Amino acid sequence: MNTRKVCGILTLVIIVSLLIPMGVNTAIDSDPVINNKIGQALIEQMEQLNGDEDTLNVIVSTKSDVDSLLILRLESRVGKLDVNRIFTVCPAFETHATPSQIEALAAESMVLSLEWGDSQGELCMYYAQLYSNTDDLRRSWSYDVDGTGITVAVIDSGIWTGHDDLDDGQLIAFRDIVGGGTYDDFNAPITGIDYYGHGTSMAGIIAGSGDGDPYLIGVAPGANLVGVRISDDSSSFDYSDGVAALNWVGQNAGTYGIDIVSCSFSSGKRSYYYGTGASSDIMARTADTLVTNYGLIVVAATGNWGVNLVVGSPGAGKYTISVGGVHDPSEGGWGRYSGTQKGPVNYRDIQGIPDWYKPDVLAP
Repeated sequence: MNTRKVCGILTLVIIVSLLIPMGVNTAIDSDPVINNKIGQALIEQMEQLNGDEDTLNVIVSTKSDVDSLLILRLESRVGKLDVNRIFTVCPAFETHATPSQIEALAAESMVLSLEWGDSQGELCMYYAQLYSNTDDLRRSWSYDVDGTGITVAVIDSGIWTGHDDLDDGQLIAFRDIVGGGTYDDFNAPITGIDYYGHGTSMAGIIAGSGDGDPYLIGVAPGANLVGVRISDDSSSFDYSDGVAALNWVGQNAGTYGIDIVSCSFSSGKRSYYYGTGASSDIMARTADTLVTNYGLIVVAATGNWGVNLVVGSPGAGKYTISVGGVHDPSEGGWGRYSGTQKGPVNYRDIQGIPDWYKPDVLAP
């Protein structure tokens, strides 16, 4: 892979990731091993249920690959599980489970962690192109990279190929996660949809042709795009769909030559992640695995909820490049933007596990 091309397109995706307008029983309270396996958002949902009749959508991360034998072994101990999706990048499965089943799963040695699958995340975009002068960067004498030969997977609200800047064949595949495959398209010419507009904006900043407005040409108009749709007609998305999108990218990176993953979104105000062991932040661990095991570059927004909250997922990943914003000098100096979340990531102070700090990059 051409290192100069990757560095140029990576600069673009870092900028893009800044952009966005857009009860528990005593076993959980007393057992730190079980407690550390269950994500805080899931614990809070369990506390709101009355009794053990209702179920919650849960992502269960496991030590080994998920197959029928592993599911049967777990069912023999915790009861019948309604498995919806199986993930392979980081072994995990999505299921509905009662509070008692969740606690029983957490006690199993083959289970690493559990996270609430319906936890809501948010797409992230402010006015980064205006403040960061990406058009000046593209036209500068020292910037001669247009992204040719590089493919960026844009996990977002979709990509509308009816836009003048995105109708020149930049989109080479479209996977509809939130719609269950309704708008999947893998045969050229690709038709992509976007009912919210956020993903189209991200895609335009990356690889827009400038046909609609030459001033707004993308930083890397020669790059290919793979659209992965995780939200419908709003800025919110389900945590489980975010995990599924990252998992799909890993499974199909070779097929479409994906080099970079753009994640201009953030999920979870209380996500935590620690090392290679148990972790409730399955999304961040999946993003990290795309870096370490698949050789991809993953760039993610820190989140829009402010400096008093930790970095959201997947930006909390140790090997992801998490991006935050700072004020433009004309707006009060180089202070950190009030919406940008920050580290340390391991804020639960788990003994023996060191913290690492986020974001990795700040820009106007």
